[in-house]
Amino acid sequence: GVVVGIGPGSYTGVRIAITIAKTIAYALKIKVYKVSSLSLLRNPNKPTICVFNARSGRSYFGCYDGDKVLHEDEVAPNEEVLKYIGEHKDYLVNGDTNNLGIESSDFDIIDNLALGINENNLVNNIFTLDPIYLKDLMK
Repeated sequence: GVVVGIGPGSYTGVRIAITIAKTIAYALKIKVYKVSSLSLLRNPNKPTICVFNARSGRSYFGCYDGDKVLHEDEVAPNEEVLKYIGEHKDYLVNGDTNNLGIESSDFDIIDNLALGINENNLVNNIFTLDPIYLKDLMK
């Protein structure tokens, strides 16, 4: 099967990734599994706040504890993300954190891809698979 991050992230990058996944799955007649791009940054053994730079003083972020979602993916001003991180000092922070002025923990995306292969993430119809665009939901 193919595991693909469906966003949030770069508009063009996410669309390209989904198009490639659909093409491979269709050509090879294999399954596609969709995952949050942020969830690929999690540590499977510790609560993790996962972050991508959304530009313009904002970040995409979500929080995971293994397969459990502690905070749904969202886009928020960097100040709000830093506040959330400050309220959860015992959690790891992974991802693109330079815009927040903090360091990221080490993480392994390859291990997390394998976690995405489960029935909850299975795409039943690849032609209806669409990206997640959180910028449209900005507060």
